[in-house]
Amino acid sequence: MGPQVDRPARVDARAPGTLGTGGRDAPTGARHPGEQRSQLRVLDQRQLARRQQRRRGARLVALSVTIVVAALLAVAGAQAFVAERQLRIDALQQQLTSAVSESQTLQLARAELSSPSRVLAFAEHRLKMVAPSSIDDVQPVVVGPTVAETARNVPVPPPSSEVVRAAARIALPATAGAASPVHVRPARR
Repeated sequence: MGPQVDRPARVDARAPGTLGTGGRDAPTGARHPGEQRSQLRVLDQRQLARRQQRRRGARLVALSVTIVVAALLAVAGAQAFVAERQLRIDALQQQLTSAVSESQTLQLARAELSSPSRVLAFAEHRLKMVAPSSIDDVQPVVVGPTVAETARNVPVPPPSSEVVRAAARIALPATAGAASPVHVRPARR
């Protein structure tokens, strides 16, 4: 704090005409018997400083209590959150355990169903299959040239005279005479 400045002294007084016991306003001159007059006094700087320190101390205590209560509420909330998450984790862990157990059971059943003896028994009894008396080996087929390769390698013969005449008859109309011969050329490849 900065240097202390002299302030005028404060007066500790209650409202005018009130009594220390909470009585009503009375004229200043008239007093009831048994009632006391409130005492007024002037406070010096030390007493004012003590009062300010007490007020600061009370504020500090109130602030501290507020902070502690807020911290306790935060801790309680965090504990509730952690407990909720732990319950969720436990439920998921139990689901995982049951899923792993079911997976192992299914893998065992799959192994039993795919065993060669089980497949053979199923084929013989349900499908009425029998084992062959002898096994013949099949010789692999040698793949020859394709049709397109064969067509490219085979020479195309020139058309015969019969083919030329047949093509001429188809190309000429029926009313045309035989005066103009039709020549057909073979297609080039």
